[in-house]
Amino acid sequence: MIRTGNDQINTRTYWNYIYTTPAKELSYWTPARRFDEVVEYVKDGDKFIDLGCGVGIPGRTIKKERRGCEVWGVDISDEIIELNTKNDPFSHYYEGHIGALDFLPKKYFDVVFAGEVVEHMQRPEDLFTDAYRILKKGGRLIVTTPQNDRVTSPEHVWYFTEDDVKKFYHDAGFKNMKFVKLDDLDHLMVIFGVATK
Repeated sequence: MIRTGNDQINTRTYWNYIYTTPAKELSYWTPARRFDEVVEYVKDGDKFIDLGCGVGIPGRTIKKERRGCEVWGVDISDEIIELNTKNDPFSHYYEGHIGALDFLPKKYFDVVFAGEVVEHMQRPEDLFTDAYRILKKGGRLIVTTPQNDRVTSPEHVWYFTEDDVKKFYHDAGFKNMKFVKLDDLDHLMVIFGVATK
């Protein structure tokens, strides 16, 4: 993994601004095709949590496609959590910071998803440690992140390769790690990893 050289700007204040000023309309945020791939790893009745949920598109996709699921979301932005709770009162949304998620129940979730989150973190390994703690035995962690420097943003702290992502999974104790080749151009831009506890 290589540092991008960007300053760490991923704070509650920054993301509150992003979600309420330039991109305050939910229509600004569109579902990515890779979210359809996430659905393939979720069964009816699963407990699903999205770490870094943003506007909640993956959770809403899961609820639509797997109606019996319990959906949770966590984000650093208290304002987006308030909006998600208002727009989707039957899911569970919480303000929280990865690396400090002790309020989430241990060994509770069947699927943890973190889509384009890990590259924003000062300590990316915290995501894998938190996910391992809250997953049931046999539960799945799905992580997507830009591949190398193919997607750049002033918010990104790291560039990752597949080897980097594989090491994070391994070091946290996950098994059966694999990479999924996404459709269209996504496979050139995004790493999609999945593994079991």
